[in-house]
Amino acid sequence: MGKLRNKKTGEIVDLSIFGITLNIRKEEQPTYHSIEGVCEDWEDVEEPLIKDEKICKAIRAWAEANKFSVFIVDIKRDNVFEIRGLTEMGDIHGCSIYFKGAISKPNNITYTIAELCGEEEE
Repeated sequence: MGKLRNKKTGEIVDLSIFGITLNIRKEEQPTYHSIEGVCEDWEDVEEPLIKDEKICKAIRAWAEANKFSVFIVDIKRDNVFEIRGLTEMGDIHGCSIYFKGAISKPNNITYTIAELCGEEEE
């Protein structure tokens, strides 16, 4: 199930691919006559690769301690994934962190911390 963010209000809603139902509060529910109208008000919400909050907390602390800004993810076996951190200069310094758990579709390209773990809540 996908999600959409309202460009004006920041509200995030679920988008059902079966029938395209927007779960918006009734009193605010707009009527759209075309897909262009929907696109004018709403944008895709990217789901983070890692949903486990404890793992994300550990990754954020590790990244901050090492001043990593970009990450490469590699799936190993038995549900283990490796994250290699890169500095702003692109240096890896042989530093990796391993976790066991679920992760969505990594493909050995670089990711930001927001792409890995989502936006940090304040």
